[in-house]
Amino acid sequence: MTDKKSVLVIGVQPTLMDFSDPDYAAYPGMDAAKVLAGLKASEDSLTDRGYDVQMCLTDFGETAETVVRDKLEQKRFDCIVIGAGIRTIAGNFLLFEKLINVVATRTRAASQQFAEVFLAIQNRSEHLFAVAACFGERGWPLNPDWDSGELASLVDALDGTAKCDDVFVAFYEAENGARIRGIFSDLAASDSMKRWRPIIRQSEDAIERGHHAIIIPALLTVLEGRVFTEATSGIRVTKEIERIVQAKQGDSFERMVWKTISDYVNALFANSDFRDEEPHFNRHWILHGRASADWTRADVIRLLHGVHTIDLSLRSPA
Repeated sequence: MTDKKSVLVIGVQPTLMDFSDPDYAAYPGMDAAKVLAGLKASEDSLTDRGYDVQMCLTDFGETAETVVRDKLEQKRFDCIVIGAGIRTIAGNFLLFEKLINVVATRTRAASQQFAEVFLAIQNRSEHLFAVAACFGERGWPLNPDWDSGELASLVDALDGTAKCDDVFVAFYEAENGARIRGIFSDLAASDSMKRWRPIIRQSEDAIERGHHAIIIPALLTVLEGRVFTEATSGIRVTKEIERIVQAKQGDSFERMVWKTISDYVNALFANSDFRDEEPHFNRHWILHGRASADWTRADVIRLLHGVHTIDLSLRSPA
């Protein structure tokens, strides 16, 4: 674009949000840092497409109208977007109505550019979801704890020539393995994982020592056991995951998460009579002692990621 179109994004200051409020129940695990990261990712995405983006973060109504009005008086914006934190949260309906009135009385031209900006955001979102939908079948189900910036960075890396395992391992190994330590810490602290805490803690010690082979069978038992803490009938993990997926009634992101989990579990637990060539990573081959125990750190990180993703997703309300 030769002349940059200006975009004003209006939202609530994330540090003022109470994520324990029932209004935010549809966003388990969300916090101010993740909201800010999502805002930054959206701003960067629009900036990369040639837009001049400004953020306007307000309180819940005490000064919101004045803040937005002052912002609109400073310059003319081609497009104004009111964020989902105001539009979709029931408790913010009156705030949404007030801000709509402020915007409507202060500008008329902004709506002309809305469709163009919305299309740019929509195209980016569709691309992210299209790539993320394949994560599960590649052995890396979509983790509900990732913020939009983390998801975008993974998708962008996978758009290149890098191998899937290399991208995810680099993601988890960043900052001297901080995310790996974070997973072990979160699993050990989870009430739903308390019966497997000795395995989790010893697996963390083993990965630090480079003892990868011993971790794989141990974490497979954890994964299978965690699924069956939610079981109502049956003895097959794939059937239980299918039942859980059907019971989930979340937003599009949650459905995407569970779609990738289903793909991941179906591949990991694929039936085998042990007559064919040994698959790279299959639960039955491993726990029935038919697999070659030559697993790598990447295999451990992939399985650890799967255990954590399933545990986080099962913690979320149906």
